[in-house]
Amino acid sequence: MKHHNRVTSVLIMFMVAAGTLMWRLLHSDQVSRKDNSGRSNQIQVSEEESAGQVIRERAEHLARECRRPQVKQLNPARPWMMRIHTLVCPIPVCVAPKVGSTAWKSFMSQACARIPGSLQDLKTLVVRHPLGRLVSAYKKVTGSHQTWNDRWQEYWLPALIHKGSVAPSPQYLTTLKKVSQAYGFLTGKRFGTFSRHRLNETKKASSNPERKFITLAKKMLTVGKHVGVVAAVNIGYSTTEQSKLKKYFSNASFTMAEFLEHVLWTRDVDLLDHHWTPISQLCGPCTADYKYIVRHENPKEAEYLLGLLHLQENTIPRKHKSIGALHDKSDLQYFEDVPKDLMAIIIDMYKQDFDLFSYDKISK
Repeated sequence: MKHHNRVTSVLIMFMVAAGTLMWRLLHSDQVSRKDNSGRSNQIQVSEEESAGQVIRERAEHLARECRRPQVKQLNPARPWMMRIHTLVCPIPVCVAPKVGSTAWKSFMSQACARIPGSLQDLKTLVVRHPLGRLVSAYKKVTGSHQTWNDRWQEYWLPALIHKGSVAPSPQYLTTLKKVSQAYGFLTGKRFGTFSRHRLNETKKASSNPERKFITLAKKMLTVGKHVGVVAAVNIGYSTTEQSKLKKYFSNASFTMAEFLEHVLWTRDVDLLDHHWTPISQLCGPCTADYKYIVRHENPKEAEYLLGLLHLQENTIPRKHKSIGALHDKSDLQYFEDVPKDLMAIIIDMYKQDFDLFSYDKISK
């Protein structure tokens, strides 16, 4: 069986290489030349082949940008983030939340059963326009009563506290600070009370109150930073208090501007939810050596990539309606009432995503 899997992987790699070579041969002829009559004659390139060229050129742009010292410094290695969001079989693909991750996971799981192993030559990053991703996240957390229940601890109560509708309890504020410090310590920032000496002390005494924050931080490394916010809510407010608040604020709503203010708050306390953490912080763009950069907005790009695997099906099904590339009026309407100064801060927060993935900034 293992021998069969190795043979299958070799055959797939051969077909991928052959397909890439064929594309390059076709692309090399994509130049204007004159026939015997002196008229210009240009070989036509299919839409799929054009998509292949685009996703390669996008990766080349990323590589050039990452060779600049200041860009590389702004995008350090975050392997714990990449482990959460990278699918490894049959090809390595980093796909963040609100970038079609649900559909990619489903497709890749089925493809992996047919093609074992991980084809590193096809390492891919899936991206989305930062503002389109924010609109999608906003609709996810504010769009239904089911979301109200499911996201109460991750979003609604923290947002109500930040908005000033609910008073923050001392335990809530302390937990936010401690868990953020613990996370920073484990990821190499080493600030606050979590010195190496203190960490050794927490290992010796299981009852030490700081040990639980280290434990929470470790979970954040494998699940996401939102775990810290949930912990702060549960420590800061009893089940009874939360039930009363949930009932009292059952008709609460948030504007897009208020949602964006909350996004900035999660950034400031260093507990960004992965649904709106910049992709450049989740997928290690300057350390992973991506061969292809695929945009969520253009399904043809994913089809070209997956076509290299020679599967019968090479289309990523859309589990949720795409917001698109921010060209539709309905997309831009979400930002119409957002103050210009707030919009400028949001644009700056996602500057690396705009620059590294060649997205246009939307100005109001």
